[in-house]
Amino acid sequence: MKTKNTDIILSLFFISIGILLYRYMLNNHSATVSIFPRALIVLLIFCNSILLIKSFMNKSDSDRKFKIDNIKFVFMFVLLMFTYVILIGVIGYYVSTILFVGVTMKLFNINKVKSYLIVLFGFGMIIYIVFDTMLNVPLP
Repeated sequence: MKTKNTDIILSLFFISIGILLYRYMLNNHSATVSIFPRALIVLLIFCNSILLIKSFMNKSDSDRKFKIDNIKFVFMFVLLMFTYVILIGVIGYYVSTILFVGVTMKLFNINKVKSYLIVLFGFGMIIYIVFDTMLNVPLP
């Protein structure tokens, strides 16, 4: 699929999602609670409107196409995120986060053992110190 067609389809999709979310926020939440979500939804609609206008103004369709490898990579990452969300409830936030970061680094082909270990344990320690020690917020 060419990038111009993809830009048009995705921008229309996200504009429609934004409109649906905004209507939901108007009908189901008070104005004070939904200020920030509404602002994000308006930003989503605005950015995708710019993308839509830009894709229509660009007369030449570039020869860039999506590669199958990129689609597989995105699919693997989305599957990894869903697995991460499920594992939070099963084995806890800390263990699942360390596993998620480790598998993500492998997915991005980061193979240096030293940086691998520093990121894994550093990230785990920072999360523990910030949430449990400083903020006193227990995580699942």
